[in-house]
Amino acid sequence: MKNIKKRKIPIIVIVLVMVSLCVIVFLQHIISKSVLGETKVKYIADINKVQEVQLVQQDFTAEKMLSERDKLRLFWILCSTRKYNKEKDKSYLLDGYFLFSPKIRLCYGEDYGWYKDGIIYWEYKTGVMYYFSGEEGKVKGEKYYLEEDKAAKLKELFEKYINLQGVGRQ
Repeated sequence: MKNIKKRKIPIIVIVLVMVSLCVIVFLQHIISKSVLGETKVKYIADINKVQEVQLVQQDFTAEKMLSERDKLRLFWILCSTRKYNKEKDKSYLLDGYFLFSPKIRLCYGEDYGWYKDGIIYWEYKTGVMYYFSGEEGKVKGEKYYLEEDKAAKLKELFEKYINLQGVGRQ
């Protein structure tokens, strides 16, 4: 009986390691196919490279940086983006406050400023996102599409962090 228990423990450990590796590989694949794959977040561990995340909407900049929980929520939303297909992807308009030129500012490292930051632009009415690298001074990569349900969740984050009073409603 004791030999059976001794054999089960290594098997259980091996199974858990294999499952963990599968989850990591799956998450890596999701990141690489999303708009996050264009940023400095190439791997799961790279999320820690983004020191702070700030939401910006035209002239309104969020006074506070995103909390760790909202940062993870945002990254999950961004991971759900996929390459934009002009024929397949449709435009939509969300309810509530209208966002003008919403952006997600990713602050890397301790010495950050607009020139070193990365900015994800969100074309609000089309659901298209793209990444601008401040260091390189150019738009990088492809355009990505954000589904309407995920866009509604992203809009909730903007409404939570930016005071949109006085901004037109749709």
